[in-house]
Amino acid sequence: MTQHDIKAIFFDVDGTLISHRKHAVPVSTIHAIARLRKQGILTFVATGRHPIELKKLLPESLEFDAYLCLNGMYCFNHHEVISTKPIPQDDIKGLLKILDEKPFPCTFITQNEMYMNYANDLVAEVQRDISSDVSSTKDISNVLQEEILQVIPYGLDDVEISTVLDYMPHCK
Repeated sequence: MTQHDIKAIFFDVDGTLISHRKHAVPVSTIHAIARLRKQGILTFVATGRHPIELKKLLPESLEFDAYLCLNGMYCFNHHEVISTKPIPQDDIKGLLKILDEKPFPCTFITQNEMYMNYANDLVAEVQRDISSDVSSTKDISNVLQEEILQVIPYGLDDVEISTVLDYMPHCK
């Protein structure tokens, strides 16, 4: 394969563009990506992160052609949303039932927002470890009126995770 065969390159954020130890994108990486784009190679971010987090983590001078965020649940470029894949409402209802019976911290992620039912020390530690802020907390009683693209439960053991997944069959 020659360089002329390459049409697109996908970059992960964590551990690829950004080191959690240094909390920054090296200047050499910014220049290399700019050179790729000048050569007509499309550059994409493919990450589990939300665009809100990317704005805080990636320098403005680092440009990409499109973004595949939330593990592909929210894809967009500078002009339009290309694709979203919300979690089915029945799965969210199942999660809410479990949260009502045995509350645990959980982040709910929409196209424009990240919020939690509540946060604790574990959440703060996990978010610090991935160079991310703790999401704001809010009442989740209206969560069914939103398109939820991703949820992140915290502090569950394997049995509890299995139970959550039983109530959310469309999620992995």
